[in-house]
Amino acid sequence: MKIDNKQSVQRSLLIFILILSGSFAMLLIAFIFQVHLGKVMVTSLSLIFLSLWKISSLKMIRIDFSGEIVSIKYSHPFISGPKVSLELPLAKIESCNVDKGFLNYFLCVNVKGKKIKSFYYHLGTLSSEEFRLLSVFITNINRLSKDIDSSFL
Repeated sequence: MKIDNKQSVQRSLLIFILILSGSFAMLLIAFIFQVHLGKVMVTSLSLIFLSLWKISSLKMIRIDFSGEIVSIKYSHPFISGPKVSLELPLAKIESCNVDKGFLNYFLCVNVKGKKIKSFYYHLGTLSSEEFRLLSVFITNINRLSKDIDSSFL
């Protein structure tokens, strides 16, 4: 089973690139026609800074579950190839959940060891379909993880 947020990240990237190009166009027009240069410059530069910051913070995440191994991979939209962030057997997972922040979602994975370690992954904004798929995935991971624990007892 694979879950990724590639489509929503690409959609967000397109929106921020449009905002970025619109801000540059607004700045260029203001310089050419010398119209309210102060207000336009502050607005345009703020939008440019915000767009560049959001583009730099975009991350595509892919979660793969192939029977016994759970793999979480990250990548930036402009960098090819995902970077493996976490890859471990299902038996090592204590629990998994999705936390909702102010505007974003976060994936929390608790891993068993000598002591429990928590890994947090910024998922960004998720569509309702992506959130539903992720919730089903996490429910299955938690259920299978508990089943494996009870089979060892």
